[in-house]
Amino acid sequence: MRVRLTHLNLDTETSPPVHAPFFPKTIREAWWLILTDKQGQSDSRKLNIEAGIHAVERVTDSSITITHELRFMAPPRAGKYDMNLHVLSDCYMGLDEVIDVTFVVHPSSELPDYVPHPEDVELDNEPTLFEQVMAANVDDSSDEEEDAGPSKVLKSKKGAEDTDHDSD
Repeated sequence: MRVRLTHLNLDTETSPPVHAPFFPKTIREAWWLILTDKQGQSDSRKLNIEAGIHAVERVTDSSITITHELRFMAPPRAGKYDMNLHVLSDCYMGLDEVIDVTFVVHPSSELPDYVPHPEDVELDNEPTLFEQVMAANVDDSSDEEEDAGPSKVLKSKKGAEDTDHDSD
């Protein structure tokens, strides 16, 4: 969902700092975008069920016109959905807005097939970070232990041959 916020009545290209004379430092305004289920459509108030929240994002851009893309998971079933977009100022009271949003979710059978980018396919052949770390942690002392193993066996064979000769 693409959201566009426009400041009206500003002569500058960016919004000025927030008017907060008793706050110890300068504050810049920010906006909260919250996408929720539409309240009052069902008996959710009677059942004491809260509206579901689908997306929450904080926008800190201070431009006059802000365009922000709000990403969220589509509802699981195909059909028409009515939701509310809450646009909340974190600095000023009285600027909050609730905007009705309606959209259609299409079934997955109608969507085009997903084709990964060729570079993404090539990345599947690259070793993962875990594989790289495990390859770097190969201990050289394990090679020394393998070399030490056969020499002990040879010594024990010599010792066994010596004991065989003594008993003859």
